Amino acid sequence: MSKLIVVLGATGKQGGSVVDAFLKDPVYRVRAVTRDPLSSSAKALSAKGAEVVQGDLLDVESLKRAFHGANVVYGMTTDTWDNIRIVGPATPDRSILEKSYDMERAQGANIVNAVLSIVDTTLEVFIFSSLSSARRLSKGKYTWVYHFDAKADIVDMLQRDHPELAAKTAVLQLGLFASNWRGPTPIRPTKQPDGSYEIAAVGSGDALYPLVDPERDTAVFVRALAAHMPSRLQTYLGFGEMMSLNEWAALWGRIRGVRAYYKELTVAVYDERITVVPGLGRELGEMYAYAAEFGYDGGEEGIIPMTALELERPVTSMEEYIRNEDWSGLDSAPGS
Repeated sequence: MSKLIVVLGATGKQGGSVVDAFLKDPVYRVRAVTRDPLSSSAKALSAKGAEVVQGDLLDVESLKRAFHGANVVYGMTTDTWDNIRIVGPATPDRSILEKSYDMERAQGANIVNAVLSIVDTTLEVFIFSSLSSARRLSKGKYTWVYHFDAKADIVDMLQRDHPELAAKTAVLQLGLFASNWRGPTPIRPTKQPDGSYEIAAVGSGDALYPLVDPERDTAVFVRALAAHMPSRLQTYLGFGEMMSLNEWAALWGRIRGVRAYYKELTVAVYDERITVVPGLGRELGEMYAYAAEFGYDGGEEGIIPMTALELERPVTSMEEYIRNEDWSGLDSAPGS
């Protein structure tokens, strides 16, 4: 008998890779959830063989319809950049970043409530993409890492209020995206007047980060978790390689045939370098500072690396990522 997996974020790069991977498995039927089933990306999924349905993360009833009959649900909230674009301008009592945080928490609550509608019937595994709680695990030192804390708050709520769902939940924390260089941030290799490239962030260049290629490896992790039935809520860390930013810069430079180096910035300087949204530089700067000081997962006990599970193929090394990535637009302005 076939199984049904329902995938949120199906037209994005993470969710799309999950859809593609499960379409190759004759055991699974794939239902892809999107806000607009008539979009070109949604039609492309349908042409591949996925069932495409409408669902909005701010409409819990639409999610309940989308999840009906599912054995596996891969849940994720909207990308932070998209939420920032959606929430509109700041108000006197809430900044844009705080409004994005509020929206992400609301999305997560709707996902959880929709999954609860099948927890006693068809659901076998709920896989939720989350991150560690910077605020809690740093004991209040870092309070601006909203995109971490929103996801962590959702998991805390699920575990506290819905033990019946927690018993079927696998939380997937994806590592630091190797693809973050594509955005307008100092982590993007920036050419200097002498021809070298600077890669900048906050925190020691020797701090280790779990780096991951989300577009290739998210599907590998989800495939393994779908086959690994949980008996209690368990958190997994998905990454390709533990690496410092000093090592990343050296590897990137060696492969690219240029001199590259890491430069440590303060949170204040990082904030000054990112002007697209007020405060976004502080949020991202605190993210790097938190991960460098406490660990990307906050040092929380009991988190299992995905490499401890049986994966259907090796995960992507950072050398492989750098060699395969298209760097042709590197010296252009991001998004140009």
